[in-house]
Amino acid sequence: MALSEPDRQRLAALSHRHELAETIACFQQLVRSDPTDVRSLDSLGIALARADQPNAAQRRFEQALSVDPQNVKAHFHLGLLWAKSGQLRRAVAQFQRTLQLDDQCSEAHTNLATAYFKQQALDKAEQHVRQAIQLRTADVRAHYKLATVLLHRQDHLGAKEHLLRALGIQPDNMQARKRLARLREVMQRRGR
Repeated sequence: MALSEPDRQRLAALSHRHELAETIACFQQLVRSDPTDVRSLDSLGIALARADQPNAAQRRFEQALSVDPQNVKAHFHLGLLWAKSGQLRRAVAQFQRTLQLDDQCSEAHTNLATAYFKQQALDKAEQHVRQAIQLRTADVRAHYKLATVLLHRQDHLGAKEHLLRALGIQPDNMQARKRLARLREVMQRRGR
């Protein structure tokens, strides 16, 4: 049973409106009718992850990879699952595999940077978050992540620059506003 593009878009819209139970049921039906439909497997895995069912999501991404080992989306989303569960080495491996298959995936660079940051590998974290920004200059999350890395390196001016860039893209970003306010206080105390 092939899914038409309008039907696929309708299912995606349901998922965005948090109607996950219906979305999951629809994709499960599609996967039952064609267990090799990689797009449906990926979509089902994503919906299951959003519904906080990581084990079921993992099984679907692994099923998708058994059909297509080069499936970028499945590798990426497995990386997200591993990162969320704190399995950083496994997350790093999946994000690296994602980038081997698609070196233009800015989200993989950003998430790989986050995993490296949590492992205290600041050089690698900075390298990957800078690559993410190079690919998507308007990525608020990447600018914020780079500011965080730079703060850990005591590069207050660099951190300030990227917090300002994040706020230039998304002026109502409260996380960046608060961090910038704290940074300005620190810099003022230090006479910068």
